[in-house]
Amino acid sequence: MAINFDELPKTNESAFTVLENGTYRCKIKDAKIPTDKDYLVVTFAVTGNNGQTTTIFDNFFDSEKPLPRFKLAQLIRALKIPLTGSFELKDLPKIIVGKELMAAIKQEQNEGYPARNVINAFDDDIFSPVTQAVSATPPSDGDVPFSTGTPTGGATY
Repeated sequence: MAINFDELPKTNESAFTVLENGTYRCKIKDAKIPTDKDYLVVTFAVTGNNGQTTTIFDNFFDSEKPLPRFKLAQLIRALKIPLTGSFELKDLPKIIVGKELMAAIKQEQNEGYPARNVINAFDDDIFSPVTQAVSATPPSDGDVPFSTGTPTGGATY
């Protein structure tokens, strides 16, 4: 098949949006352990304050060093995964894809490359649960498929 040079793009349309430093809502699009590797690669879809989106890739390691261990723990806590005891990294992709969390994002500049966003592993929170507005009225038992323990007459505050 012939390629028409005149139809090739003149600008890099695949360039990622670069967000300002801050905390953003993220959704885990993918998580996998590369073949013959012992680390987890997580792909985050990050939504900026103006609705713009970008993709960030981050790695998680089974390490004895404090920072990688803290980063992994923050991810698990932010996703509210009820893990206890021992687990293996290979088990996480099965349960984290599609989940949402907040992540500390910063811009990183490497010589010869355009700026890009990365997870800010040096932020005290790194990852945190998604913050959502709290409803003024608690749900009734008829609103959810399980019992909330709300009295029939509604909660008294």
